[in-house]
Amino acid sequence: MTEAALLSPSSLDSKRFGVRVLRGLASTVPDATRMGREAVASGADLVIARCPTTPPPVAQALEAWGCFLCDTLVYFAGAVSPAAAPPDALASGRVRRLVEADVAPLSLVAEQAFSGFAGHYHADARLDGARATAGYVEWFQNQCRQADGVVLVSTTGGEPTGFLTLKLGASADDAEIVLNAVSPKAQGQGSYDALVKAAKHVAAQQGKTRLKVSTQLHNLAPQKVWARNGLEPSDSFYTFHWWADGARDRSAKP
Repeated sequence: MTEAALLSPSSLDSKRFGVRVLRGLASTVPDATRMGREAVASGADLVIARCPTTPPPVAQALEAWGCFLCDTLVYFAGAVSPAAAPPDALASGRVRRLVEADVAPLSLVAEQAFSGFAGHYHADARLDGARATAGYVEWFQNQCRQADGVVLVSTTGGEPTGFLTLKLGASADDAEIVLNAVSPKAQGQGSYDALVKAAKHVAAQQGKTRLKVSTQLHNLAPQKVWARNGLEPSDSFYTFHWWADGARDRSAKP
């Protein structure tokens, strides 16, 4: 019986960066070793590989065939329960659902928030930083068109200044915060806390019992908000990159 491939094409990444990109998850040392063979045989220029942070030998097996660490993701999760009334921000309209007119100004918010953001794209010196930032903007815009989710918007003086995209269709029990950002001019005013509280309420309304979310390990500010709203660390993953020609700097692109 033929084993299913661990790596699959990433068409969006390939189009954005102009190289052939594959993605995969290695859960065990044998997975990591086999992924290395697939990477070499695939003809890919770049492989984006994730693995759990424990046990360490899985990450070490990825490093053994030339992968280098680009970020560490931490997941938080927590229970949600139906509330008799919506949180204050939803009730007052400070947080509301997305309308079409919000997409353009919030695309600018995404650009500001993720410019130079220390995720795995910006951490790889061979990937163009402007294209990496544009990828987050495109990700937000795609989330606005998802049929299985909700986009919540925070406002300041009636102006859209933050967003949170909520995925509802991944499982019967879970809702997931996929992407979120608040404009620099609206930070420190409780906007993100209001978005998270609204997300918990919407998730409960949709019959979900758990909310989960992830970010890079160093990104502490949202983690503090999640903790205050009853979410706890639940999982963690490393993100590695591998280039077929072994070069890691932008002066030697494939």
